[in-house]
Amino acid sequence: GTLGDFCIEEADAVLQEERDYYVLTLAVDTIAFIFAMLLYQACLSTRVKSLTNTFSLKSVFPADYIYALVFLSVLIVCDRGIYVLSSNFLRVAYHFASVGFFLGYLMVQFWSPDVRISSRSSSQQLGLQVFFAIKALSFFFCSRQIRANCPTNTLGHFLMKENVLFFSAYVVYRAVPFLPELRTMLDWTCTKTTLELFDWLRVEEIRSSMFQIDMQWHFRQKGIGRKQPWYTKTFQGFLGFAGLMILVWGPLLIYSSSNPAIVVPDLVSVSVNVTLAQGRAAFPLFQ
Repeated sequence: GTLGDFCIEEADAVLQEERDYYVLTLAVDTIAFIFAMLLYQACLSTRVKSLTNTFSLKSVFPADYIYALVFLSVLIVCDRGIYVLSSNFLRVAYHFASVGFFLGYLMVQFWSPDVRISSRSSSQQLGLQVFFAIKALSFFFCSRQIRANCPTNTLGHFLMKENVLFFSAYVVYRAVPFLPELRTMLDWTCTKTTLELFDWLRVEEIRSSMFQIDMQWHFRQKGIGRKQPWYTKTFQGFLGFAGLMILVWGPLLIYSSSNPAIVVPDLVSVSVNVTLAQGRAAFPLFQ
């Protein structure tokens, strides 16, 4: 009886420990970041009311807009670091600190005079409410992770699955500039390992190459020893070659004299004026 109850409790603890909510938290935080990137200036009053006026007057982005995006990206990085470290204490501290900050900051902005007296006060307040609702969903997943404890395996890759949708998302992830390198460097920094940074990068590159090769073999439709079908060569070969040629020669053709949109102004008249100046006196010599 006691031994059986103990085993059941241990099994439940192991299953509970392996619950991982990081992917859901990251997805919601990414949605919040995109929402802020697109609608920040529509929800909050800044010194410059719009990006159009900003570029026409100063040709710069508003400072508070950049600070907000940097702050949200830093929070995503901190969440990833705490996840890799598997620290419940840091997770709890991060959770309550972020909840307190966003609750206080958004309440201040919601009731600020600039928003309340604005002609778009209802839409601005609605945008703040939607943003807080998105962050509240992130806080929910974070609290679920705290309750379930940190998972033991935090170095896996969620997108490395034998599925067309996941593989397409992984290809997009690899295509984003510096994103795989930043993730790898952050994981190496927060992980106890004997590998050096460049060795860790090589291991990640090998794992990525093996996964992509495995997926290519998994989704390969032709049998062994058969030639490639015509539609594969048409779309990947001919259209790819044509696209590269357009990319190379297209800009030159656009800015050449054959473009009807480019009009060279005609020479109408020429004038020459030669004047000898001494102090405030001027003596025209030829005109």
